Amino acid sequence: MTLSPVLISAYSRPDHLMRCLESLQDCDFSENTDVFITIDSPLTPDVRDLNKENHSVASMKWNFKSVSVISQEKNTDGEIIKIEAKRLLKKYGKLIMMEEDNIFSLDFLRYMNWALDEYESSESILSVSGWSPDDESYSNLSSVYKYKGYCSWGTGLWESKSKDLIVSREDHFNFFINKLSNIFLAISYFSRANHLIKGIYRYFLKNHEAGDRYINLKIFCEDSFSLYPGISRVRNIGHDGSGRHSKKYNKRVPKRSK
Repeated sequence: MTLSPVLISAYSRPDHLMRCLESLQDCDFSENTDVFITIDSPLTPDVRDLNKENHSVASMKWNFKSVSVISQEKNTDGEIIKIEAKRLLKKYGKLIMMEEDNIFSLDFLRYMNWALDEYESSESILSVSGWSPDDESYSNLSSVYKYKGYCSWGTGLWESKSKDLIVSREDHFNFFINKLSNIFLAISYFSRANHLIKGIYRYFLKNHEAGDRYINLKIFCEDSFSLYPGISRVRNIGHDGSGRHSKKYNKRVPKRSK
């Protein structure tokens, strides 16, 4: 089995990046996995020090096959992760992506690489999810199931199926306007979960990134699926008010020997 590279997006939460890398390092296959970390340049002066600490965390001695840090002199408004994802997909054919606020089970990389190999030829499955909701209906360590949606909390993509998945904000906007102007489709989509409405609201009224919601809606409209595990291999720790679009920033960074 050829192992897929891992791409991590970071910005202003070095403590989260530390925990993310520590848990990823503990996974099976980590010592043979190439890790790439994008760190977008600070948009405002108040996050400059935190952004710099991300570089320090990424530069520590980690037990991966390799660690590469990708950054730009000017802030890219989130485009840096898309550019790098497209580059890696073109080079490797497969990719495991995440933000820095995810931590993982010991078999996360084993599961993701297995699923990316096993379901590559399945045309209806556009992504592999490492996260799964706490639902007893699917609570089985050895099971997987198809879900008409998308979650970015540790996701696997194929180059052959990602041509229209990683696109610009302008393309997001046009897709949302085109699809959600159909009242019947919009009602059917939003009735599935409250967070779908909130995600679109934040995009249109608060200028948030909408890549996750775009892929989610695209999978729904095209009658495609994501592959989910019976038991989640990912836990998200980012709902603490420390994100890029929050007023709160967590400034404490756990110490770790180099």
